Amino acid sequence: MWNTRQSYACKTKVLYKTNAGFLQIATKNFNLEAGKKDKRIMKMRHNNLFLSFGRVVFLALFVCLWSCEWDPFGSDSKEIAHGYRLKRVGDSSQFALLAPYDTGGIIIDEIGWRKPFIIARAAGSQYWDRIDTDHAEHIRISDSQRSSNPNYKTIPVESADMAWHQLNPHKRMW
Repeated sequence: MWNTRQSYACKTKVLYKTNAGFLQIATKNFNLEAGKKDKRIMKMRHNNLFLSFGRVVFLALFVCLWSCEWDPFGSDSKEIAHGYRLKRVGDSSQFALLAPYDTGGIIIDEIGWRKPFIIARAAGSQYWDRIDTDHAEHIRISDSQRSSNPNYKTIPVESADMAWHQLNPHKRMW
């Protein structure tokens, strides 16, 4: 009878670490039976294919997430202080002032802040909304009240668009 199993000899370079910490290359002979060799080669090819596929998927996902305009962290609102936020609404030229835990607020044209006050003028209004963030008080004041009160008249006011660009999406003002 014939022996149906074949064996193959192969030489493989192996790295050894010596006691002194150096790497030495040695050649080691391995005898593999034909079936085992094929399985090991297929397993190695499968592992390489899996790693290559994983790298391609990761790269494609990275490019897709960072190249599109979708913001997974929701930076269409930026916090001013104590939960009060400025939010971009509708078209990109409109902004709303939102109270803490609210999803809607007043559309504003102008806004300013200095601890502890936020003042904002609603679109088309002659009055200012004054918010005391330390005491969560919200009142309306006129232009004359704003200019006569020393706490309010020193607050710099600018357009909502300019204020939006000054705010940091991940850090509040105070």
